[in-house]
Amino acid sequence: MYHNQYPVDSLQASVPYLKKIFDSDEFGFKKLKIKVFEIDYEKFNKLLNN
Repeated sequence: MYHNQYPVDSLQASVPYLKKIFDSDEFGFKKLKIKVFEIDYEKFNKLLNN
């Protein structure tokens, strides 16, 4: 079985325009580990225009 071990918490800290939508840990899931992010386009555009 393949497990993606990408450090998601450091990803969110290093990419400030990501907004967490869902985290399975916050809902008490034990076996299923899912984090869903959305791009905050206002923050994204501000970073591009600076």
